[in-house]
Amino acid sequence: MLFNSLEFIFIFLPIVIAIYFILERLRLQYVAMISVIAASFFFYGYWNWKYTGLLAISISVNYLFGKTIERTKSGWITAFAIALNLSMLGYYKYTAFFLSTINDLLNGQLNIPNIILPLGISFFTFQQIAFLADVYQEKIHPDNFLHYCLFIIFFPKLFAGPIVHYKELVPQLKNSRSLDACINDLSIGLVIFTIGLFKKYAIADSLAAYADPIFKQMENLATVDMITSWKAILSYTFQIYFDFSGYSEMAIGLSRLFGWKLPLNFYSPYQSLNISEFWRRWHITLSRFLRDYLYIPLGGNKKGQFRLAINVVTVMFLGGLWHGAGWPFIIWGVLHGLFLVIHRSYEIVMMRIPQYRFWGMKSMTIGFSWMVTFLCVMVAWIFFRLPNVSSAIHMIMSLINTKTLLWPVSFLDWDYYIAIAFLIAICMPNCYQIMNSFDLTIDRPPKITLDIQKFYGYRNLIFKLNTIWATFIGFLVACIVLKMIEGQPTIFIYFQF
Repeated sequence: MLFNSLEFIFIFLPIVIAIYFILERLRLQYVAMISVIAASFFFYGYWNWKYTGLLAISISVNYLFGKTIERTKSGWITAFAIALNLSMLGYYKYTAFFLSTINDLLNGQLNIPNIILPLGISFFTFQQIAFLADVYQEKIHPDNFLHYCLFIIFFPKLFAGPIVHYKELVPQLKNSRSLDACINDLSIGLVIFTIGLFKKYAIADSLAAYADPIFKQMENLATVDMITSWKAILSYTFQIYFDFSGYSEMAIGLSRLFGWKLPLNFYSPYQSLNISEFWRRWHITLSRFLRDYLYIPLGGNKKGQFRLAINVVTVMFLGGLWHGAGWPFIIWGVLHGLFLVIHRSYEIVMMRIPQYRFWGMKSMTIGFSWMVTFLCVMVAWIFFRLPNVSSAIHMIMSLINTKTLLWPVSFLDWDYYIAIAFLIAICMPNCYQIMNSFDLTIDRPPKITLDIQKFYGYRNLIFKLNTIWATFIGFLVACIVLKMIEGQPTIFIYFQF
C-alpha cells in the first residue's frame, strides 16, 4: 500500500484516523495506541504478510534486550544485541551481493539464494540500534512495550524514515489533546500531506516518465546524444529530490494527524553552497545517525586532519552501502566522502587568507559555490541511479561527448518540467519555511549559509488558514486527482532501501 494510492488515501487512512480519534476522545489512550499498532502491522503486511512475523520478533527481542541492558548496564550485551541487528540486516540485504562479488573475484560458482528484502529493514534496524545504544548510555529509560512497539512500527515512517529516536516520539504518545488541538492537527496534517502528495504525483512521477527510458538505454550502453544525457540526469536529479521531499512531508503530515511530530528530514538541499551543508539538509536523520553512532565513536575530528579524512570517507562508504548492496552505491558514498574531505581541506586553507573572509559571501562566490556543489551532487547521482559501474561511466562519457551534440535543440514538455522543478527547488522557500509558525517538526531547521526566503523576500508567502491558501490547496488536490486518473501510483525511490 502506497501513500499515493487510492486505497490508502480514501479507505485505510480515514478508517485509522477515525478509530484513533474516537478512542482518544473517549480517553482510551492505550486502546487508541493499540489500534494504530494494529493498523501499522496491517500496512506492513499489505506488502508481504510473511515478514510481519520477522518484524514482530525483531521488535520483541530488541525491547527485551533494551530492558536487560537498562538493568545490567552490560557493554557485552549491548554489543551482542547490536551485532544481532546488523547480522539480520546483512543477511537480507547483503548476502547476494557478497556471494556474487566472491564469484566475480575468484571465478567461483557459489549458489546465490533468492532473498527477498523486507521493506523498511534498513530504517527500523537503525532505529533499534540507536535505541539500544541510547539505553546503554542511559540517555533513555524504556517504559512499556506498547510505546516501544509504536515507536518502531508507526506506519508513516516505517518504510522510508525519518530515522526517529525513542526520546523524540515516545513522550508525545503520553500527551492528550483537546478538541481544538485535534482539529488544528488534522488541518495542518492534511495541508502538508497534500503538498507532499503533489510533489510526488505531479512533479517526481512526471520527471520519471522522461528520465526512465533514457536511463534504460544507458543500462544497455546505447548511444545517447549529449543534450539528452544532460536532460536525463537533470530529470533524475529533480525526480529524486521531489520524490524524497514529497515522502518526507507526507510522513510528517500523516504523523501530525495523530498529534505527533517527527524530526525534520529534508530542507531544500539543492540550495546548499557546499557539500557539508548538503548533508545537513538531505536525509537529515540518516546524517545524524551516522554522525552520532559511527563518526563520533571513530574519533570524529579529535585525532587530526588525516584521521578525520579517513573517518569521513569510511562513514560515507558505509552510508552508500546502507543505501544499496552494489558497487555503484559504494562509489556514490565514497565520492561524497571525498567531496566532504576536499571541502574541509579547502575551508582550512582559505580561512587563512584574510581576503577570503571579505569575498566569501559575495554574489559571484555564492553562485560559483552553489554551481560546484550542485554539479558534484548531480554527477554522483549517476552511480546512485544506474545498476552497474560500466553503465554509469558510459553515461558520464555521454555528458561530455561533444561529438553527439545536436543542434538545434527542440524544447518539449520535458524541458518545462525541469525548469519548473528547478525554480521550486532552487529559488523558492520550502514548506517548512512557509509554515514555520505551525511547528511542523520537533526540531529546528539546520544551520544554512543562505536563507532563500529572506534573500528573495518571500515573507508574504507565509501560510495562513485563509481563503487564498484554501483555494491553492484545492488546486493542488485537483492536479493530484487528474494525475491519479492517468495511471497507477509509483513506488517511492527510498522504499527500496
